[in-house]
Amino acid sequence: MFENEFLFKINELAGDELLIFALSLLGNVYFLNESTCIYRRWSGGLYSKLTNDPKNLIDWKKNTLVGIKKLTEIVEKPLKNQLKKRTSRESLHILKYGLLNNISYVKNLNFKDLIHLIKWLVKRSTPQKIFRKKFAL
Repeated sequence: MFENEFLFKINELAGDELLIFALSLLGNVYFLNESTCIYRRWSGGLYSKLTNDPKNLIDWKKNTLVGIKKLTEIVEKPLKNQLKKRTSRESLHILKYGLLNNISYVKNLNFKDLIHLIKWLVKRSTPQKIFRKKFAL
């Protein structure tokens, strides 16, 4: 069906994401700011298993970044810009929920997400500073 069947060999990305990327290579994509579909999330679903276990979710995000990197190597400029934004958002998630154990992902952040991370760190560290001063730790 698609001339770009090589896209479907990027196993690190979810199938619906690959379909969107493949379609975008064939023509323009339009964002419809409306709910047209709803994913049913339930305790036995794949996504629920990921979101309930931070380590699995971080591993999923890291794997997604590998797929995005592969995809970036084969697409044209307009899509590369979108993939850079996606790389930044995935890296931000890894940094925040991995409690900064993966500090090397900071290099993937764009300016907006870097500011977001700094604000998150300041907000997160403020109660700890107050607690330390109050109890002289």
